Amino acid sequence: MRAVLVGASSGLGRCIGVDLGRRGDRVAPLARRRDRLVDAAKEAGPGRARRRL
Repeated sequence: MRAVLVGASSGLGRCIGVDLGRRGDRVAPLARRRDRLVDAAKEAGPGRARRRL
């Protein structure tokens, strides 16, 4: 599955994005806080979160 998440740097959006990434889904996270977004993408797993910063 592919997913686009808004608010993916913290809270529920982050939890959902990380969980989807760990399940093997492709995630495109969107957020205002770049530093937290990068951390969430790393936590989701290598190659799971598409980051274009």
